[in-house]
Amino acid sequence: MILASQFLDLAEKYLPRFCYMVDNYYKFPELLKFQIIGQSVLCSYEHYVVLYGEPNVDLVHQIKDNYPSFSLSFNKEWLPLVFDHFSKCTLVEKSVTTRKYNLFICMELNIEKFQNSKLDLPKLDVVDLDEKKHGKLLELGRTIKISKGLGGSGIIIDDELVAVGFIPHLVTNNRFSLCVFRDIWVNEKYRGKGYGKLITFHLCLKAIKQGVKRIFLWVEKDNLSAIKVYSKLGFETKDEVYALICSFNKEQI
Repeated sequence: MILASQFLDLAEKYLPRFCYMVDNYYKFPELLKFQIIGQSVLCSYEHYVVLYGEPNVDLVHQIKDNYPSFSLSFNKEWLPLVFDHFSKCTLVEKSVTTRKYNLFICMELNIEKFQNSKLDLPKLDVVDLDEKKHGKLLELGRTIKISKGLGGSGIIIDDELVAVGFIPHLVTNNRFSLCVFRDIWVNEKYRGKGYGKLITFHLCLKAIKQGVKRIFLWVEKDNLSAIKVYSKLGFETKDEVYALICSFNKEQI
């Protein structure tokens, strides 16, 4: 219980970074692992691993014993250790960057700014996705996401799903009131028409209607067009996180 309390205290202080892990903790607390060495933190849930605080090689070694491959997020200061001790590193998001690693912007919605914003939005219907109604339009991964949190929303044109977004991460209790937007996507043929902005606007309305106080999303720093859209809606940058999909380079231990 002490470690759980320490994790929740840290997460509350740095919520833009740990919003995903908070949701994971409340769903399956037995799967969350948390370790502190001095000013360094290792937090993991299934194959998702977070390194935080001061770089510490002992925590890197802890990963070796438990994770043959994993999705890793960390601060800039950890970069040398990551590339020294991990091999076969690949990008989490490959489409928008030429770096050897992803750099995600952690953004939070300024709800007052959103509510006071004047937006030019496409005149299209956004539907809340339902497996029975829209299952044929959804791949398996998206079908799973609409069953979690506040589900998903989409734009359908000529029986084709052309834009979509999800709120699979949701925590509402005495301590936290948060959600995280995921996988906001627009079909390449329909980009530049404001559909991504419309989907995100709809997700914001849905979360606010449910009384969620803190609304987050992460976006690749090189995805400038998406960042511009989110900023217009009222999202503000709160943190940055480096990320890779890794396996351990055992020969260097």
